Amino acid sequence: MAQYEPIRRKVAVDGMSQRAVAKELGHSRKTVKKAVEHPVPLGYRRQKPRTRPVIEPVTAIIEAWRIIDATVQAGTDKCLAIVGVRLSQLKARDDLTLQRDDLSLLHLDVLQQCNGDIVEQHLKQTIARTGVPRLIVRDEGADLRKAGEQFTDTQPHADVVYDLTHKTACVLKREFEGDPRWADFKLATNSSRKKLQQTELAFVAPPTQRSKARYMSVSPVIEWMGRMLRLLDSEEKLAEVETATPGSTG
Repeated sequence: MAQYEPIRRKVAVDGMSQRAVAKELGHSRKTVKKAVEHPVPLGYRRQKPRTRPVIEPVTAIIEAWRIIDATVQAGTDKCLAIVGVRLSQLKARDDLTLQRDDLSLLHLDVLQQCNGDIVEQHLKQTIARTGVPRLIVRDEGADLRKAGEQFTDTQPHADVVYDLTHKTACVLKREFEGDPRWADFKLATNSSRKKLQQTELAFVAPPTQRSKARYMSVSPVIEWMGRMLRLLDSEEKLAEVETATPGSTG
């Protein structure tokens, strides 16, 4: 209301009655009474909540995690997926362990070009239907990283974080990449695997290490190392292996 402050000033400062102010400014006494009793305009308030048939099914996702990821490119195409997780659902069962049934597919598109600007546009399209999420989880891909940074510039109350798997892989890479012992270990395991293939000792051969996303799949290597250490601690089993080793003089 444009004359909200003049009404309050005439009553509080000039000492005019509400009836006189209403008559002078041409407002109803009810309007003048509201202006006097409330320090800021109340504005329009609905008596009943507005129905939202389109967004209602996914309203619970608004205060949620949003997970975005892009597949490995196949030919000229790459698939971009955005899924949502209802925080209320996780809290209700008192278990924040994410399961497949917790996910709701919000957006899926096949792209021939994928960069930060394009991913951000798809995020905006999704948010137009579901609302702004509390948290976005992504990996360290350049396109997703840029989209996340641009998104938080316009939505500062939403956070963007690594997913735990990729974050752990980045930490492992930083720790191992410059360590010469790790380089020697990789060479030794590759050499051992080649020697043990197609032999009676193939069962103790180290697992093949991936050329891409190597630090996201170190669990098989760690488990193999544990088995080998247990084997070395067992003199009886070790003697059996040495006897069967190709080229062994035992």
